[in-house]
Amino acid sequence: GKVEKLFKNLYIQRKELKQKNDKSEGALKVMLNSIYGISSDPVFKHMYFPYRASDCTAIGRQLIQYAEYFFEKCGYTVNYGDTDSIFVKDPFKNKQKLLKIIRVFIIG
Repeated sequence: GKVEKLFKNLYIQRKELKQKNDKSEGALKVMLNSIYGISSDPVFKHMYFPYRASDCTAIGRQLIQYAEYFFEKCGYTVNYGDTDSIFVKDPFKNKQKLLKIIRVFIIG
C-alpha cells in the first residue's frame, strides 16, 4: 500500500544517509518511528492499519529468537536479549571468527 511504499522509501533514504555518516539520518529515524506509532491509532484514519504495529513487533521477536538459535548453534552463549539486540559471549575469544559469523547471519 501507500504507507508501506512511504516506509520503504524513507528507510532507503535513511540507510543511504547512515552509510555516509550523515547526521540528518536521525531526522528520518524520528519520522519513521512517528509514522509507525500513529499507524496503529485509529485516530489517524489514513495511516491506520490494525495489525501493522503488532506484525512488526512479532517479526522482531522472531528475528531475535532466530538470532539466539543461530549463535548458540555456532557455539556462542547468548547472555542477554531485548527488543532489538542480543549479547553473546565469545568462548573462542576470536573477534574475526565472530565477525564472520555475524556476516553469515546478516547476509546468509
